[in-house]
Amino acid sequence: MSAVSKEMIPSSQNVSQAIQDIAKGTGSQADELVDISSILNYFSEELDNIVKSIKNVDVNVRDINNKAEVSEKELEQLYESINNSLATVISKVSNLDDRVKK
Repeated sequence: MSAVSKEMIPSSQNVSQAIQDIAKGTGSQADELVDISSILNYFSEELDNIVKSIKNVDVNVRDINNKAEVSEKELEQLYESINNSLATVISKVSNLDDRVKK
């Protein structure tokens, strides 16, 4: 029995070493998974920031577009008003010219 015990000691040591190696590997994998999780959380936060920035750009572009449309309408009204004023001035100058000629 003593001989069997002596033969089992190296096997037990090998099993023990294998279990320790597995434990170290599992711990290392767990650490790496924690690192990956942290990186993915950071990436997610950055993506959220990008989405917020894109939404802000969209809001600003829509605001600029609305202001441009309003400005275009105001310019059209101003152009029409100037044309009407010039037509009135031309008409009055023409009438004055006709009166002066009489």
